[in-house]
Amino acid sequence: MTALTKWISLAAALFLAAPAIAGLKDIRIEKLPRERAIQKAYADALTVEEYAREWSDKWRFETSKRKVAALLKASLGELQKALQSAPDNEELLLLTGLIAHYAYNVDVGETFEVAVISLEKAHKLAPDDYRPNWFLGAHQCQSNLSKEGMEKFLVVERTFSWEQLPVSFWDDY
Repeated sequence: MTALTKWISLAAALFLAAPAIAGLKDIRIEKLPRERAIQKAYADALTVEEYAREWSDKWRFETSKRKVAALLKASLGELQKALQSAPDNEELLLLTGLIAHYAYNVDVGETFEVAVISLEKAHKLAPDDYRPNWFLGAHQCQSNLSKEGMEKFLVVERTFSWEQLPVSFWDDY
């Protein structure tokens, strides 16, 4: 396959694909600790993920923003407790970072840094995994740190071949 053919294939896939961004579907749940609280936090976050993917000044959902924020805050608290007994579980760190990002998007205080710290720790544990920098880049770009976020995306792009990355990475990028 020539380079031109690869680029045409990628462009077609991106054009035809439904919009998808980094999310809970990118967490490998089979690698999470089997604790009930972690499974519940994941399941609860799934129920509100569509509301919290990005920040908006106009809430357009039937479920109240306050209810979504409370659920994410409680889930994040459970995940932070779980990290005390499993601080080296990359999936738990990724999940914590992603849920902290969602909580940040619904204005839960003091969650920006939780996302950053969790995702940076996940990257240190698994430098050969593209997800920590991808999630962190998306978090930073959505948090008015576009330069830093784009640098994370560029690191992923330079480190991994385009065939290794899911279409949803390119949607975020």
